[in-house]
Amino acid sequence: MGYHNMLGEPGSISASRTGLRRTASANGLFQGLVADTKSFNTKPCDPREVCCPILPSRAFVKPCHKMTSIILYYSPGACSLASHVLLKEIDVNFEAVRVEMKASLPESFRKINPKMRVPVLSIDKNVITETPAIFTAISQLAPERNLLGRSNTEIVRTYEWLNWLSGTLHGQAFGGLVRPHRYADDPALYDAIKAKGWKNAEECFEKIESDLSGVHAVGDSFTAVDVFLYVFYRWGSFSGAQMAHRYPKYSELVVNLAQRSSVQEVLQAEGVPSFLPKL
Repeated sequence: MGYHNMLGEPGSISASRTGLRRTASANGLFQGLVADTKSFNTKPCDPREVCCPILPSRAFVKPCHKMTSIILYYSPGACSLASHVLLKEIDVNFEAVRVEMKASLPESFRKINPKMRVPVLSIDKNVITETPAIFTAISQLAPERNLLGRSNTEIVRTYEWLNWLSGTLHGQAFGGLVRPHRYADDPALYDAIKAKGWKNAEECFEKIESDLSGVHAVGDSFTAVDVFLYVFYRWGSFSGAQMAHRYPKYSELVVNLAQRSSVQEVLQAEGVPSFLPKL
């Protein structure tokens, strides 16, 4: 779940498609997670077509002209911002459902995702959760964009980044900083958990800075990792870290990324600041 979502009270879910807005009820939309990955395709896969060169094609979403419904559930400024940007990148028609959150997501959202987390991606009512899985699904809607990398090695490196960012920087570091109640029942421990969470975040930022060698995290072209890194750069800036001063390579990646129209459109649509560094 995202870090700073302070734009509304729990219980508000709204949707937009091509600039139009409407109110959406969570009741009756979906009954939970869908395990049958083959149902992502509305027609049989051609065995000559491989969705991913290193994993079975039936495990991922294939582009299909009959696909009729793509819905992203997001919260402004949350980690779902990255999935929002990637959908803009591939230039598909999709519905963006804004889920306002202050202390927590509205209870009605449990019918959409029992885990009570965003993002959630629905493709023809097949519900996908967890950011690396959602990135994979989006990538398979437009395989020519190489959002996960241009080679087997780059794809492996992409998942290496995504798993670490999701589990360590997001879950452990910012999870401890913003949601200390997930790690202890005793409120007396919350301050210590928050302090440790921020220390973990700084250590992660230092590792990112050390690992980057250019304006892209994987190879020499844009991947899903770049936009996921931007999520945490924004959170670090929001928390008061001197990101531009302490992490110049990380800041250069963000400045380069922010030139993409997909990023600019999503920031405007979600109504959140860019936190771009002044280099």
